[in-house]
Amino acid sequence: MQIPIKSIFQNRLFLFSTAIFALLIVVRLISDFNGLYGQDSHEYLRFSRRLAEFFLSGRPPGDYFWPVNFPLSGALFSFVVPGDIFARQLISIVSFVCLQVYIFKLIHMLYSPEQKGTVYLYICLFSILSPFFFQAAFLIMSDMLATCFMTAAAYHILAYRQRLNSTDFLIAVFCTASAIMTRYPTTVILWLPGFLLAKAFLSNFRLRNFLLALAIFIVCLLPHFLVRGSGSAEFLGHSFLQNWSVSHWFLSEFVNVDGYHQYFFPNLIYSLSNFFYPGYFFIGIALVFFLRKSDVVQLENQVILASVFIYVIFLAGLPYQNMRYLLIPFPLVVVAMFPAFQRFSEKLLKVRSRKILFFVTVILLQVFLIRKYSTAIYEANQLEKQIHQVIKTQPERPLYSFAMDVALLSYSIENKIVNLWSERIHSVEMDALILFNEQQFARQMAEKNPMLNWRFIQENYELEILQKFSNGWILYSVGN
Repeated sequence: MQIPIKSIFQNRLFLFSTAIFALLIVVRLISDFNGLYGQDSHEYLRFSRRLAEFFLSGRPPGDYFWPVNFPLSGALFSFVVPGDIFARQLISIVSFVCLQVYIFKLIHMLYSPEQKGTVYLYICLFSILSPFFFQAAFLIMSDMLATCFMTAAAYHILAYRQRLNSTDFLIAVFCTASAIMTRYPTTVILWLPGFLLAKAFLSNFRLRNFLLALAIFIVCLLPHFLVRGSGSAEFLGHSFLQNWSVSHWFLSEFVNVDGYHQYFFPNLIYSLSNFFYPGYFFIGIALVFFLRKSDVVQLENQVILASVFIYVIFLAGLPYQNMRYLLIPFPLVVVAMFPAFQRFSEKLLKVRSRKILFFVTVILLQVFLIRKYSTAIYEANQLEKQIHQVIKTQPERPLYSFAMDVALLSYSIENKIVNLWSERIHSVEMDALILFNEQQFARQMAEKNPMLNWRFIQENYELEILQKFSNGWILYSVGN
């Protein structure tokens, strides 16, 4: 009896995704990187723990500024996955694996490539091993989960338009709502596909599907309204949105609520980095020469590319730059550039030996770039652990700090912590500890509370250096 071709295809995709998952777990074990660095990841962990505590004891979790999907998923994962921190990290790992499957499905649906091996090769080299993308798979951040939902939504929206299948429609509604409730900016990139979904549904209206979709949408949004309450729309007042301007497209220097920032590229070039920056898609510059008008003849292809550029325009108008923000549209960039890679491969990689050389060279280069771009994050993670080990030896002493205090709370130190950002201080407890990084904050926070408080402490108290850490962090003791 013959095995159906479809079953073979599905089995290959399953093996492919299993291999990706195994690779990520091995890297996680070898690196001993737990996904925590900087303030954002620790804030996700903090609120996720609060939600888990709420489910167990009923104690209110408190308010939370960002969308609740990631910490909520983390709380649920923590009940079935051993390891408090690893449970949250596993969300990003699983999302990354699912994301690669949806990139494959989108490429297969839009371009129907005859040689699926070329698709696997392309995804391995330029999606899985894309440095910032690979890095994000290990972070306790909402980016990978949101990007997975966004890509899945795009696939099922386009699939529904082709097949008018009710399952595709309902999954598309779920993934769209879930993406928005994981990271708000996905709204920008899903606006056009969402319009396409609504148009296709109205032309094939089914009351049952409408009621089911409405129920799904409400359930997806309900956690946000339960947690945020009267502040559910506060994110619309974010300073970045309020200060959005076309003039920012050509600027690389900003002063905003977070202080002073200066960047190498103007915003418009930065927002296009997905197409050429080595941290994302270094081959993009070469593939531009293999693009053709035929790549965007179909409406589906136009929607994919237009969605990316709508997001580019939005991002370029913000008074801030962060390579994290480019994670969301990256899967669609990978999908859109596949035909160009296919021509590149057919023209330059016909010879088997040349293809092997190309494959090995790109892997080595990507591994080098992953190491290059991940070193700072890895060192920050190790630094937080090191500082925690020192602070926990003196649990009775109050600690005054900024930025690092959130990280220390994740590792459950017992010290009373005073945040130097939240308010101006007028006195410091004797024998307190001060953990500060003047080198890092002197210019960025020049007229903000952290530096104003630091100057007050310097001028009014004797400080003894207890220990110097890397990257400018110093632990002081307050004397009499």
